[in-house]
Amino acid sequence: MRQNDTQNLALMSTLPGFAEVRSLRAHFTSFAFEPHAHAEYVLGTVQDGVQRYSHRFGESYLQPGGLFTINPDEIHSGAPALQSGYAYRVVYVPQQTVLEAFADVPGADHPRYFLRPEAHDPELARRFSYAMSLFDEDYPENRLEAESHFVACLRDFFTRHAVPDDAEHVGANVRLAARLKCFLYEHAAEGVSLDELAQEAGLSKYHVLRTFKAATGIAPHAFLNQCRVGLARQALEKGHSLTEAALAAGFSDQSHLSRRFKALVGMSPGQYRRQLSR
Repeated sequence: MRQNDTQNLALMSTLPGFAEVRSLRAHFTSFAFEPHAHAEYVLGTVQDGVQRYSHRFGESYLQPGGLFTINPDEIHSGAPALQSGYAYRVVYVPQQTVLEAFADVPGADHPRYFLRPEAHDPELARRFSYAMSLFDEDYPENRLEAESHFVACLRDFFTRHAVPDDAEHVGANVRLAARLKCFLYEHAAEGVSLDELAQEAGLSKYHVLRTFKAATGIAPHAFLNQCRVGLARQALEKGHSLTEAALAAGFSDQSHLSRRFKALVGMSPGQYRRQLSR
């Protein structure tokens, strides 16, 4: 898909007061994300327009009031459903941050799991949008109010729409895929062959391909590219140049990094690096 950058805007930043949480504010009219996943929970809302949203259950159309509720490592993608596009606001929240948010709740020491990748909760969507507007417009003047609203929204995302994840529902194929994902991440910079992945799993390469895709929704090479983009993003956040980030992540050159990075992050590596310096 040809992308018109004058009609696609994505702004990524660290959420003030929450150094471990990333925030994305975006408006897309032609850009489509490739299927991908994140190590963190993805929480957010569509603020304008309609997004066509693909996930493990099929496809949904999110309008204002629709919430993103995506678990770590859950494959998803998104694209505009209308020519006018859509605008949304998303935060990426590490699992440890969620556990800390529920530290005062007895018996809430299990990770939480969203049963569906989207939820209809207009009241929470309005509160979440308001909290994000405080960070955008009135922070740090209203720092306490912004941070308090965000924590309250975070807890309501999980108390209203998630359940404790005790791992009893996780089958053998999912556990195997989780182990292989760790292996791919650990060796992302140097690359992994299908034979090496099969040896790690103790299965034939044909069985590995079928099992991995059935459990995750994407092929191993697509997950490897995702890991490499994550490594490049970390390198950029540490102040490395685009060339250094590409090499550190195992990409053959900067142009290869740029193509993969934008398809998964929604902006080019150069745009991402410039936003970090603001």
